[in-house]
Amino acid sequence: MLGAFAAGIILRSLTPPAALHLITRRLETVGFAFTIPLFFVVSGMGISVSAVTSNPLGLLAVVLGILLCRGVPVFLADMLVDTRSGLASKNQKAQMALYSAAGLPIIVAVTEVAVSSDLLEESTASLLVAGGALTVLLFPLFALSVRHAFGASDSAPEQPSRREQMNAKKAQRNAQVKLTTGLIPTVRTEAKAQSCEGNDASTRVTAKKRVVPRSSSPGSSRNLSE
Repeated sequence: MLGAFAAGIILRSLTPPAALHLITRRLETVGFAFTIPLFFVVSGMGISVSAVTSNPLGLLAVVLGILLCRGVPVFLADMLVDTRSGLASKNQKAQMALYSAAGLPIIVAVTEVAVSSDLLEESTASLLVAGGALTVLLFPLFALSVRHAFGASDSAPEQPSRREQMNAKKAQRNAQVKLTTGLIPTVRTEAKAQSCEGNDASTRVTAKKRVVPRSSSPGSSRNLSE
């Protein structure tokens, strides 16, 4: 696992930034479609079903131990320290702790190394892996049950006043205008052009009003005829 992690770091450093997203998507497609399911298939084949079924209390102890070792510290850390997680209510923090406690790949990797090094019995490794698999199955369900049970009891946020809603709409419109700043000079120049055309038209009309009476006066026409 550490070798694969190091290979990912090296691959990222060697990949051009323009092609990083494309290569990541292709690797994710290959991983989630083939290699990751194959890893869990091999892990499931290493579990001794008889060792698990013969010791249900040990399996329950493994699940509770994983919850105490991984979930409870996350919950206490978010309750006592400002972790900047953005979670306000206790049930949200409990959900995050349950999701964080679920873990199977690290348990599989550690137990395989320990069994191959004769540091751990296969029955104990089977209990640990089966317990990790149960955490992946049960803890997300517990988090969803906490959300459905206590989510409605949270205090609903206060509705903004009408003035605040109007100010928010104005701010949204201003943001949209700022995003389309290329259109602002065009609108202004058109307005200026229309005002200039209006001024030219008004000056022409006033000039015609001044010229027409002089040309249409009877005295001037008589002088011209004479």
